[in-house]
Amino acid sequence: MLDQAARGEFERQYRLVLIIYSATLASIFIYLGIGFLLIRILPSRVARGSTGSLLITFYGLAAVLIALILWLRKSWITPLPSLALAPGEALDLISRYRIGHIVVFVLCEVITLIGLVLLFLVGSFMHLVYFALLSLIMLIVSYPKKVE
Repeated sequence: MLDQAARGEFERQYRLVLIIYSATLASIFIYLGIGFLLIRILPSRVARGSTGSLLITFYGLAAVLIALILWLRKSWITPLPSLALAPGEALDLISRYRIGHIVVFVLCEVITLIGLVLLFLVGSFMHLVYFALLSLIMLIVSYPKKVE
């Protein structure tokens, strides 16, 4: 269990992680809004024959990011501070909790940004929607858990 000082620090870091989570969630919807507004203005800049390989490349990149997110959640964000024995170890685990979640949230946001880049290149709003849905699913799966 955590001592009082470590519990207070964890509460502070947990609130910070929730704020960053909310900001990441909001940014995904903002990217969708930007894509929706710009879809009529932007013509496709890629010849139709080469969009297939471009789509495969971008979806492959998204799959790699999803695998990286899942790996980071398992290896970096462990069942954290409840396992800590020493006070110094508890603070290290709390810091790792915060940093691990921030990295995962950024990677989730990058998936949507890849979809936005694909929108600019190919001109298909539906691909942005697919990438945003993948990103939202990964965010929901990565919701930070509070240690009691």
